[in-house]
Amino acid sequence: MKPRVEWNSKQATVGWIVGVAALGIILILIGLGPILGWRRSATSLVENRAGERAVLLALAFARDMRGVQETILAQTTPGDTVTLASDFTDLVAGAFARYPYAESFFVSGATPNPTDITFFNRTARPPAWMHDEGTSFPFPVVVVTNPPVGQQIAERIRLDAINGRRFSVFDVRIGDTPYQVVARLSYRDAYRSDLVAMFGFMANLTWVRSHYFRDVAAEVSRIGDVRSFEISILDGRDNPIVGVPHATDAGPVSRRSFPLLFFDPLLVAVDHPKDLTRENLTIEVSAAQDPGLRTANRAAVTTLTLASAAGLALILGFSMTARAARASAALGQVRSEFVASMTHELRTPISTIRAIGNTLTSGRIVGPAVVPRYGQLLTNEAKRLGRLVDNVLAFSRITDVADVYSFDRLSVAEIVDDVLRDLATILAEQAFEVTVAIPADVPVVHGDRFALRLLLDNLMDNAIRYSTTTRSIVVSAKVEHSMVVLSVSDKGVGIRAKELDQVTRRFFRGSEASAGGSGLGLAIVEKIVQDHDGVLKIESVEGEGTTVSVSLRTAHSVV
Repeated sequence: MKPRVEWNSKQATVGWIVGVAALGIILILIGLGPILGWRRSATSLVENRAGERAVLLALAFARDMRGVQETILAQTTPGDTVTLASDFTDLVAGAFARYPYAESFFVSGATPNPTDITFFNRTARPPAWMHDEGTSFPFPVVVVTNPPVGQQIAERIRLDAINGRRFSVFDVRIGDTPYQVVARLSYRDAYRSDLVAMFGFMANLTWVRSHYFRDVAAEVSRIGDVRSFEISILDGRDNPIVGVPHATDAGPVSRRSFPLLFFDPLLVAVDHPKDLTRENLTIEVSAAQDPGLRTANRAAVTTLTLASAAGLALILGFSMTARAARASAALGQVRSEFVASMTHELRTPISTIRAIGNTLTSGRIVGPAVVPRYGQLLTNEAKRLGRLVDNVLAFSRITDVADVYSFDRLSVAEIVDDVLRDLATILAEQAFEVTVAIPADVPVVHGDRFALRLLLDNLMDNAIRYSTTTRSIVVSAKVEHSMVVLSVSDKGVGIRAKELDQVTRRFFRGSEASAGGSGLGLAIVEKIVQDHDGVLKIESVEGEGTTVSVSLRTAHSVV
């Protein structure tokens, strides 16, 4: 009997080997292909997320680096007589708080003589060539003159003024410090032959390399899952400015280049100045440490193991993972859009409040008369930050009307007065003409006071934000078919016809949208109108203005 047992044992062993080999072949033929494809999909997804982060960071740098030129220089034109008025100094103070790379501003009259050039320097970060003591001008600006430095600037700008250029951009070395200088030249005539004044700023390239890129990259890196990405910024010679270079075989790496220019590159696209360095920086975003990628790799091995026991488990696991991947991609897209629209907008009031706090704690206040100006500026920035927070909170919590709203009989005129009172300082500073046309016999409406104030506040904020040279806003109300129609009209940039149906989507910002804004305003307005059984109507002509009308039910029409 023993030989028979040995034969059966040999048969069992051979059968087990054949079975395992057959199972292995089946797994290779059936399971390995999809699993490898899954891993490739996970890698591609991570690469796309890294690419989105690289694009987001490059856009953030591009918008911020050209911010002074586009929002300060291009929109401020000194006249024939250049004075050091407090409003001009306040403009520079606001620019310092908003754009950290601007180390110094300067202004001069028609003849850019060295002694005529006035410099506006940071109090907390004075340049190495600054020897003069500060003047009586308040936070956080020190107004000085420096003939040697002014001579370097004036001689170079004079060459561009002779050629009738609108902007003068160049690199210059003051002492041991390299600077990039950007100045706007104002002329008296259309032929640009008679210079009126110049206004510009200087970016300390040494400080920019050691602080600016690191700080902005750190701010963007803190948003989202900080474990997923490693960010590096390399100079034109591939030397690291932020982080360390990433090897191509270390995992998914996305790269994006942008020029080291603190102005719109189109200004020098045709005729690049010889004394302006051509250098492109490179952003590298590595997703080698992305938890999702590591999870996908582990899940692939697990799925292959489970497939040997049940092919159905493999199919089910693949389906669930694909669904999770799509959800992750959708979440990443929403996060990228929100970060791109909110990062710069939130940083502005926070930077201003921090600058005021530093000034107060350091005791640099010049007399008690300056305190009200500090308080007013702090109040304005706090309101601005509060409006952003209210929008985000409102969008996240306005879901169940019964739990959120408190409906009451409300006067439209009182709501308009409350909102205009809160915005009075901003409207006055930006020279807006506001016309209120609300008849005395307009009936009260049925609604929630906080929600309707938030609605009108967002409409006014859009009207202010997108107005151009004609700063006129009309707030009106009328009665139509037992409904009170509240309208806000402006004469701003308007909305393109093809974008009218999309402006109420969350995080959507039109092609004419300026820097700043969250993309939530009209989405919140539409949600509030729907919850009040109202009707939202948007009419706009591109380049002529926009009218947003909200129809609300009157109190007596509510049973």
